[in-house]
Amino acid sequence: MRGRWLLVLALAWCAAPWAMAQHTTAAIAQVDARAEIAAALTSYRKGLDIREALTGRDPVNVQWQIDVAVSCSKLGTHAVLAPQERRTYLQRGLQIQKDLKAQRRLPPNRDWIAWFEERLKELNAD
Repeated sequence: MRGRWLLVLALAWCAAPWAMAQHTTAAIAQVDARAEIAAALTSYRKGLDIREALTGRDPVNVQWQIDVAVSCSKLGTHAVLAPQERRTYLQRGLQIQKDLKAQRRLPPNRDWIAWFEERLKELNAD
């Protein structure tokens, strides 16, 4: 009986480093994922700043306005942000789309009004 326990202890001792390594790998992956999420958020915000600057220089440029709406869509669906902040981005992107459509300057293949409305509806339901 005692020999059996020694065998179990020996096996547990041998498996412990592997289990610890596996746990450590999982923890590192979580840190990496958080870092990637933070980097994506920073990138989206920088992209929005650049697009806003371009739009400010040439406010009639439809493509740059659409690009601002795209940045708003990315930030508005970023799960890390608070719901109110996401809502603000989605509303802004929606308004840009609606303004362009009202001016008859929104190309049909760039009309994402329904998409923005659906994301806002989902956000409000949560």
